Amino acid sequence: MRKTVFIGALFFIVILAVTAMGATATRRAAVVRFMKPTIVAGAALMGPVVFEHDDARMARGEACTKVYRYDAKTQGTGDLIVAFMCKPQDRGRVKEFEATLVKTPTGPDRLVEYQFQGETEGHGVPY
Repeated sequence: MRKTVFIGALFFIVILAVTAMGATATRRAAVVRFMKPTIVAGAALMGPVVFEHDDARMARGEACTKVYRYDAKTQGTGDLIVAFMCKPQDRGRVKEFEATLVKTPTGPDRLVEYQFQGETEGHGVPY
């Protein structure tokens, strides 16, 4: 009897551990090249940058999006340019990283939302 209870408890603990591992927040990143000056959350960007989004920071109410300069030597992140809390929006799945811009004929464009490849969540950018 005790052996059955022990096996049942062990099975329950394993199920909880697997569920917790599957629920782990994710961090995603993408390299993006802005060909024209673009304002992102108050920062002016141009050229290659790295967008990083962290679901764990978002769940804690922290700045979940960070934008870094792209470091060609390491092919990774360089200096942090701007960090902000995004506004998640349900969207259709996209095949590649998508940036929604408000374009201006004379001044810099302004990023209003971005979405990572293969995902159904857009990330609204504050002004």
